[in-house]
Amino acid sequence: DALTGLANRSRLNERLVEAQARADRQRKSFVLMVADLDRFKCINDGFGHAAGDEVLIEIANRLRAVVRSSDVVARMGGDEFVLVLESLQNPQDVSTLRHKIHQAVCAPILLSSGDTVQVGVSIGAAFYPEEAASANLLLNQADKAMYAEKPPV
Repeated sequence: DALTGLANRSRLNERLVEAQARADRQRKSFVLMVADLDRFKCINDGFGHAAGDEVLIEIANRLRAVVRSSDVVARMGGDEFVLVLESLQNPQDVSTLRHKIHQAVCAPILLSSGDTVQVGVSIGAAFYPEEAASANLLLNQADKAMYAEKPPV
């Protein structure tokens, strides 16, 4: 992704295929998480797109900081991020990581203008192969779970 330096959609698809092949070979599972920022539009509308870009860059850095270097963090576009986590094997690990992501993303962000802003985050997760037999279905499952968590607008 040109703005954040994260994997883009194309690279994410490549890494998902690789993760799926490894999981099949090793008879293991992995988790895919979709994280969508809440209240991001308010920042773009209130402070401008340059401020929105600053927020996206900061969120990308924070997401990278809470996962292992071997995990994938990608930006799907807009304010949606996808994480592929091969090291997580059980729901308790996902719950712990979800909490860390919430803490990191929801912390105040100091903009170059001197203003401080905050966003929220909605996170959905799905396990391969337990919840979906393909990368596309896995992404759909995690996306559905994320939308179920989204606060009403």
